[in-house]
Amino acid sequence: MGAYRDENKNGTWYCKFSYVNWKGEKLYKKKRGFSTKKEALNWEKEFLSQQAGAVEMTFREFFELYKRDKKPRIRENTWRTKEAIVTTKIMPYLGDLLMSDISNVAIIQWQNELMKIKDDRGQIYSPTYLRTIHAQLSSILNHACRYYNLKTNLARDVGTMGEKEADEMLFWTQEEYEAFIKAVKDKPHSYYAFEILYWCGLRMGELLALTKEKFDFKTGTIKIDESLQRIDGKNIITPPKTKKSIRKVAMPDFLAEEIKIYLNDFYKLKSKDLIFTFSKSFLHHEMDRGAKKANVKRIAVLLPVACAMGTIGEIGKIKKEILEENTLDAVFTLPNEVFYPGASASACCMVFKVGKKHSDISNPDTFFGYYKDDGFKKRKNLGRIEQVDINTGKSLWKIIEEEWIELYRERKSIDGKSALKKVTPKDEWLCEAHMKTDYSLLSESIFQKTIRNYYAYLIKESEYIDY
Repeated sequence: MGAYRDENKNGTWYCKFSYVNWKGEKLYKKKRGFSTKKEALNWEKEFLSQQAGAVEMTFREFFELYKRDKKPRIRENTWRTKEAIVTTKIMPYLGDLLMSDISNVAIIQWQNELMKIKDDRGQIYSPTYLRTIHAQLSSILNHACRYYNLKTNLARDVGTMGEKEADEMLFWTQEEYEAFIKAVKDKPHSYYAFEILYWCGLRMGELLALTKEKFDFKTGTIKIDESLQRIDGKNIITPPKTKKSIRKVAMPDFLAEEIKIYLNDFYKLKSKDLIFTFSKSFLHHEMDRGAKKANVKRIAVLLPVACAMGTIGEIGKIKKEILEENTLDAVFTLPNEVFYPGASASACCMVFKVGKKHSDISNPDTFFGYYKDDGFKKRKNLGRIEQVDINTGKSLWKIIEEEWIELYRERKSIDGKSALKKVTPKDEWLCEAHMKTDYSLLSESIFQKTIRNYYAYLIKESEYIDY
């Protein structure tokens, strides 16, 4: 350690020293402009503490370093959620412990306490929420390991609490949605908001950021490049959740006409004026009101393909229990990027006849549809864009949609597109497992491409030997 008078800077002081960073590299540091020698030495001491002595700080003190490092890099609303969890769910238990004193036992005891806590309704925290809380602690400790010489992330070593999968959620049928939207039609703002959410798949923040200029009625699209967040009682417009979320979303023709009428009803609406001026909580209230009035279930979800492919273990058990009370009517394999850019998981849609056993001899075979191509193509910075037939100018999606509906309604089995099969819990519930290959679509180029891909795979796995 050393502080020196800087004769060339009006008699101020500077510090100059070496230190070892988190990579084990020896580096040198020099800082000028201190009024006194004591200030220079204190700055040096604080710098070295942050670089190599984080283990000597309390968790509460280290969180301030974490905040300094991470807050500028993430969205304000995201940070506020993170900070609220840390402040209320972690700090009361671990805040006064030195980073080096946080042990496996301390983390296990913290987990046990959280799993006993009940909310205002007298219910314990959900498994998914417990997992979220644990992830925040693990993220902070991981940061300490990467940049501040903490030896190990004990939160990771102990293991998480809760479950990765969300609680089971029910889905709306088309008929149920129609009943719901009719129930909220008495409030035009609610009606048009839910129409856009349902048919265009927007996030609520994206919906609330919509202005008149976002709608292109010539192309039938909505430009999504902003999201509205409510922070400290003020509306803050930010970019969407991710860069990939910037996109154009196609509107069905009927919806485009509805929105035209809605916008025309505004008095002197400017191009940059928000068209929905209520809050997210208002939308939640309206959903509850409409669902109760229409007597329908609350929310809709689709399933990852893993739920359809599994045949043993927990998935096999759940399948068996489902079919004991319900009929698997149909399964549709969806496009790989149907939720792009919001999610990357491959999904399928299962249709059940509720309350009728699958084993009922009057039930027809389950319909399986291989609906991988919906006429949309992914474009960089734009998302999934609807394609048109170059000859007719007609939407490819409309053409494909008609075929899909016909195959399902008529329950047709077409090679490469669909299949009919009686299945049990021990079977895979995907079209890929049951449909026949349409060999008429094969060509020499496809065969050659397949062989090249296979050789590339063998080389990558170090299994290819050229004799």
